[in-house]
Amino acid sequence: MNIQRKNMVDGQIAPIGLVSEELLSAFLSVERADFLPDTLKAYAYEDRNLEYNGNLILKPMFIAYMLQAVDIQANEKVLYVSHNKYGAEVLRKITNNVVFYEEIVHPNLYDVIICESILPYSLDYPVKKTVGIVSTPQKTFCYKKDSKGMGHVFDLLIC
Repeated sequence: MNIQRKNMVDGQIAPIGLVSEELLSAFLSVERADFLPDTLKAYAYEDRNLEYNGNLILKPMFIAYMLQAVDIQANEKVLYVSHNKYGAEVLRKITNNVVFYEEIVHPNLYDVIICESILPYSLDYPVKKTVGIVSTPQKTFCYKKDSKGMGHVFDLLIC
């Protein structure tokens, strides 16, 4: 196992105390550097967001927080929307029902929509749960719609 990846999980993700053992194990099994261009591979395990071609790639802690917050069940169909496949691959270690796109398509086909650094046009998609994180240089916001239809937008305080 890559020592940098283990240090990332042990030093950045596990300390937030909100992440399940199953999710920690999933992060340990996926090489983040494999999903980055060569120019960013050296920064793959640092505790910071990365930018590539004008798109934000969230730091691993934010991805972990988002995946834990949505509480994916193995039978749920998930649409993972991002400019980077890393989070979707981590989630595939928990459920095989993950589809990756760079934009929201056919939301009625899914139980859950996860948006990484992309704001959905609405939280009112016909799905059980929606969660996402959007980060700017000044603030990081998380939004979530739970299975009861309650929508929330709040500052993410675990920066």
